[in-house]
Amino acid sequence: MRRAAYTLIEVLLALAIAAILLGALYSALSLQIRGMNSGRELIEQSAIVRSLFNRMGIDITASINLVDPARFRNLAAAAEAAAGTTTTTASSSTGGTSTGGTSTGGTSTGGTSTGSSSSTTTDSTTTTDPTVPTGNVIPLGVMGDSTSLHLFASKLPTDALKGQLTCDIQRISYWIGQKGGLCRAEMKVVLSQDALNPTPPLDDNPNYNIAPEVVSAEFQYFDGSGWQDSWDSSLLGSDEVTPIGPPRAIAITLTVVPSVSGTSSTPQPKTYRHVVVIPTANGESMNPAGGS
Repeated sequence: MRRAAYTLIEVLLALAIAAILLGALYSALSLQIRGMNSGRELIEQSAIVRSLFNRMGIDITASINLVDPARFRNLAAAAEAAAGTTTTTASSSTGGTSTGGTSTGGTSTGGTSTGSSSSTTTDSTTTTDPTVPTGNVIPLGVMGDSTSLHLFASKLPTDALKGQLTCDIQRISYWIGQKGGLCRAEMKVVLSQDALNPTPPLDDNPNYNIAPEVVSAEFQYFDGSGWQDSWDSSLLGSDEVTPIGPPRAIAITLTVVPSVSGTSSTPQPKTYRHVVVIPTANGESMNPAGGS
């Protein structure tokens, strides 16, 4: 006898098998989509960090270096040689004597007069202090601490061919803004007192923010023997004459938090570190007495 239809148990079993297959297919698709999103976010984050490191590396390598450190020693030697130079000028006059006589009534009376002038000598001494700078010849180069970096770079002005004379020295600053994000400011004119004491701009201008994903930035400076938390290229070296110039290398550490997407959970910060080598550095230690 032929059955007219499936039994209830067979239908329930078929539905259960279909549900299991659909659930497995959904899980596989969901896992694949999450993997694609994670990979896309990682690639985007890596591309952002790579572009930031590339841009900062170009600015660091363009910073002003000690082209001729010997000129500072030559200036100091010339100043020491000129110290104690004495210039003496003398002026003198000779004396004269005259004698005259008169006679009255056969009696002769003589008179004598003598005049003299003394010689005068004037000594003048000119002393030059070798510690006094002869001009603004110290390159500013690299200045910064663990949270900010200031670079004094020499770049050809883009409007130089238009007939307008502009300064080719630019100050480039990197820091973390008050609302987060890596900020970059470029000042084309540095012929002011503010250039000697560079600080990040106080205003939170959104135009300065080049990477909102960056939550922290740390800078370290290698002097040839150890890493330093701050640097000033205008400081004098162990000879008290030659500036130390830029460091051998600058380490940049960025902590990046990816943007929140609809398919990802709470983003986890990721830290990247990059070292930019300055091959033309002077190599003078920041702390000649030792220690880092």
